[in-house]
Amino acid sequence: MTAVYMLLRLDKMEINIIEENVNALFSRREVKVEVSSETIPSNEEAKRIIADKFSVNEDVVRIRKIDTKFGSQSFLIIADVYDSKEEFLRVVKKTKQEIEAEKKAEEERLKAEAEAKEAEKAAKAKAEKPAEEVKEEAPAEEKTE
Repeated sequence: MTAVYMLLRLDKMEINIIEENVNALFSRREVKVEVSSETIPSNEEAKRIIADKFSVNEDVVRIRKIDTKFGSQSFLIIADVYDSKEEFLRVVKKTKQEIEAEKKAEEERLKAEAEAKEAEKAAKAKAEKPAEEVKEEAPAEEKTE
């Protein structure tokens, strides 16, 4: 449902390139795009708009700013479009939250691997160990006085 809604919103948008500068040092194009729409585009929508307009993958687009004026239905999107994913990763530094999220994901992955190894070892040990015979004991005699 949201994909259809997004397509409808993109159809109603008017997109104009205001400025485009090539920055060879960082292997990117710095662009300013004006978008006319009824609602402010989110960062994901802005990435999609820029990627579609410049025929690139969304992974190489970084939105720096979405600017609007009160009461206006036109928005200024300032973005960087990199030549490749490698250049994007080289230039754009990760935020503290992104670094912490990656560390947490790595710890969880390592913990899951360790648990899987332990479960595998336990199953292997259980399969190798012969089943112990269960000895039935005679019920103890009760003393009556």
